[in-house]
Amino acid sequence: MNLMEFKIAVIGQRIYGDLGLIAKDPARPPQTEKGFHDADLSALLDKGVNNTQVNDVFVKSKDGQSISFKQQKELAEEFLTALSIAHEVVTETDKKGRQFYQGPSPD
Repeated sequence: MNLMEFKIAVIGQRIYGDLGLIAKDPARPPQTEKGFHDADLSALLDKGVNNTQVNDVFVKSKDGQSISFKQQKELAEEFLTALSIAHEVVTETDKKGRQFYQGPSPD
């Protein structure tokens, strides 16, 4: 089985997750713990912190139905809902009690 670890999410114009994987900045090395971690995304989803307006993101289905998103929070919620529906994900807990998620590669 081919397992991948979810580390980065691009939602609208924002990047969430382990930015150390893509930033060439020695002050920001890649995270060493397993799983997806992003305090900004958690604050956005939990409390609406930094819920900015997005430039009318539209998603259109093959049958012509469309959904419009105007706020970053609703776009992030829809992204994570679609991700959870489309992939099998299993929650695991490490020896320190921290939870992380594992799932097969969608390819």
